[in-house]
Amino acid sequence: MVRSNPRLRVADLPALAALARDRGALLVVDNTFATPYHAQPLKQGAHLVVESLTKFLSGHHQVLLGGVVGARDVVEPLRQVAVRAGLVPNPWACWLGVEGVRTLAVRLERASATAWRLARFLQAHPKVRAVHYPGLAHHPDHPVANRVLERGYGAMLSFELPPERAAVNRFLRSLKRVRLVLSLGGVETTLSHPATSSHRFLSEEEREALGLHEGFLRLSVGLEDPEDLEAEFSEALEAL
Repeated sequence: MVRSNPRLRVADLPALAALARDRGALLVVDNTFATPYHAQPLKQGAHLVVESLTKFLSGHHQVLLGGVVGARDVVEPLRQVAVRAGLVPNPWACWLGVEGVRTLAVRLERASATAWRLARFLQAHPKVRAVHYPGLAHHPDHPVANRVLERGYGAMLSFELPPERAAVNRFLRSLKRVRLVLSLGGVETTLSHPATSSHRFLSEEEREALGLHEGFLRLSVGLEDPEDLEAEFSEALEAL
């Protein structure tokens, strides 16, 4: 992945591409978080790129679509399998996906700028233990992000509250507009709780080893006014 879920680590694509070439392997990149607006892995040596149109590309939580991009000779075997298995979306879903992609650049420009602002706001708040966003100088992959990503650092970030379910529940219940949603990438700002969603299949020990304690939250930033979002998070944090 260009940006891992949910700790927002950034992969060094040119280095991975060189390693793949040396070993005769194919490099496949999941570009869901970065999207083509922030990263174009094919130009950095990847052979295949997986994109989720369900999320940022369509941007409105209206379709379930995915895509694979690469050279024809690499993609064609995958296309044949998809056709034979019936993994072909209907025309209406395709139309909705394409219509959403038309506004991708405008949406990501706004959402990424707001995410960077929120990351700095949360980092400075005394009730927030840590913020994970590659645009912040303290992020372990900040230098890599400056080389791999373009036009900003994306609309996804994660932050840590006290590692207690009760504290997280008080925070979530104090929010008025931002909702807990399993998906991401829409025009609305949403939160997810990895310990009880994307990483619930791991044991508590395994989650702790990854740093995904009960207070870890992932934020997908939408198109709301950034001042409104800051005000809402500030009020909710006071409930801790």
